[in-house]
Amino acid sequence: IVINLHFTLHQSMNLNFSEFTNFTYLKNMMFKYEMDYEDFVMFNTATEQPQNEPEIHIYSAFQKNASSISPENLKMSQDYSKSFVEIIYNKEKFKDAQWIKVQGTFMNRYIDFDLYRMHHLICEIKRNSEILEWKSIGINNKIGLFDNRCFHEEINLYHKEDFIWDEVYFYVKIPDDLQNGDTIKTYIWNNVKNGDLWIKNLELEFYK
Repeated sequence: IVINLHFTLHQSMNLNFSEFTNFTYLKNMMFKYEMDYEDFVMFNTATEQPQNEPEIHIYSAFQKNASSISPENLKMSQDYSKSFVEIIYNKEKFKDAQWIKVQGTFMNRYIDFDLYRMHHLICEIKRNSEILEWKSIGINNKIGLFDNRCFHEEINLYHKEDFIWDEVYFYVKIPDDLQNGDTIKTYIWNNVKNGDLWIKNLELEFYK
């Protein structure tokens, strides 16, 4: 009964949505009544994030000529961003890296999103045409949370900040069977189609 009441309260506070929820998120939110950034990520990915921020940096991959690229305006008519980062895995170069940090900087503009429709930051790992790993997080409800730039007293799954730039990121565990020649790519998928998203500084970072 206590657990049922707990989840009912979560629903009423917009901290849970039964059609999208997963065990990892529910376990992490047990008897919590405030969300932090990692909770938002686990709601999307259904996987644990590193308990502590990885400190040993191995390698970074940026958008080509990132310093000279103007921010991209991903319009509502576009399905995918023109901006992306793609690398070919090489075990000698990436050594014993265990995590990929997938990140970018984004700004909402007049976007009316919900949990069904958001812009998604994608991490895609492929071997030829076979997808080995595909993870995504919604971008729109996380802008303003990373560096506490929003001033909302209550933070829930429908959080929204317009017209500020902020970093959105998540970690992906590197598959044990990753091979030389496999590709790792990040890009944006537009599943909103009712507002524009501005994008800059897409990056893949590898950590031990």
